[in-house]
Amino acid sequence: RENEKKDVHSILKDAGFDSIVENDAVIALIGALGGKPGIVVIAGTGSIALGKNENNEIVRAGGWGYILGDEGSGFYIGKNALIYALKEYDRRGKNTILTEMIKQNLKISNTEEVVPMVYSGKITRAGIADLAKLVFKAAKKGDKIASVILNKAGQELGLLAYAVIKRLKFETKDIDMALIGGIFKQKEFLLEPIKSVIPYNINFKEPRFPPVVGAFLMGLEKIDEDILGRLDSEVVKYKLWV
Repeated sequence: RENEKKDVHSILKDAGFDSIVENDAVIALIGALGGKPGIVVIAGTGSIALGKNENNEIVRAGGWGYILGDEGSGFYIGKNALIYALKEYDRRGKNTILTEMIKQNLKISNTEEVVPMVYSGKITRAGIADLAKLVFKAAKKGDKIASVILNKAGQELGLLAYAVIKRLKFETKDIDMALIGGIFKQKEFLLEPIKSVIPYNINFKEPRFPPVVGAFLMGLEKIDEDILGRLDSEVVKYKLWV
């Protein structure tokens, strides 16, 4: 948050340090795209999208936590797996192999046992997010409910990215996008749903550098403001990160 960044910057300044204070999503953005314009979508337990335009403006969408946001995240996918299992139990939803997979994973014999486990905190937020792996497995086996969950998750992640794109007003319709986080280890289920809600030509890029290099580049830019524009030639010249 802006007020927190100002407080930390002030403390470091008083201690004699010249600093840049940013959250880890920003350094992930800079690292993934090498400082160039584009979008990064991060989805692990939670979710957030950030982007940078040609004027070096940076905007975010999402990242509001599992109660108010985190759409498309591992928690979102895992929670929906539980919801659909309970709908099947109530006979108000279609059959899904997720129900048995969840029962086996949680070592329960009856679907409704999951309810007190969730509300008592026996299953943590991370534990619910971990159920996302079952959804990917079920989708690979052709389960329609699992496919519905992943399709919706991908669309939600796409909407996060699109919100950023609209606010940044890119000068081009061709936009680079990097995907970061555990959810994208099986991104084949998510790419098309992401693209389906964005009326731009999205070029998916593998993250160029890890976040720690993004932090390094931000610091380097403070003493050499043109470094990001020369990054490609500098990498070749000095064989950086090769």
